[in-house]
Amino acid sequence: LDITVTLPSAVKLWLRSDTGILTNQNYNFVSSWADQSGNGHNAANGNSAGQPLWISNAVNGHPTLRFDGTNDLLSIGFGTTNLREAFLVLKARADAPTSSRGLWQFGLNSNNSYYPKGTNREIWDAFGSTTFHNMGSPKKPLDEYHIYNVLSETNEWTARINGYLQYTININNLFAGNFLNLGVGFVGGDKYFDG
Repeated sequence: LDITVTLPSAVKLWLRSDTGILTNQNYNFVSSWADQSGNGHNAANGNSAGQPLWISNAVNGHPTLRFDGTNDLLSIGFGTTNLREAFLVLKARADAPTSSRGLWQFGLNSNNSYYPKGTNREIWDAFGSTTFHNMGSPKKPLDEYHIYNVLSETNEWTARINGYLQYTININNLFAGNFLNLGVGFVGGDKYFDG
């Protein structure tokens, strides 16, 4: 099935695992991931030791990226662009890992995300916000594929998993960042995504 999608102009970034991937010739480690929105917000990591692995035919014949939970991340520069909403299809390696894991850095708080926070499975996120939000433990197991959707607007911060409301609050201060690190949740780099 070949589908042509016309993106709305509001889309600032679109990373697809089936196109725009530049890998190391020998091992399929991703050095660059091209933004399909047309805005040129490409994800990259020049350090081969910290690049996620591209795996073909991983999910129903579709490729995926695998972050190792140790040091894999991709950095995306945005200039002055403000991201307000994100959708991710993801799966953690463990539903309740023995140590906390991160997802990304895009918020003012230096502790940008737990996905999840150790064995209690809580999700914490500061996406596009100056506040670190504790969303509690989701009903959906995190070691199954799911869609994580987060929205950061003036006076609203909302997160959903597979379309179901996980958390919302009507108090929010926006963070206008100029970068996004995908695969690591803390500025110190000690909480990496494993999945």
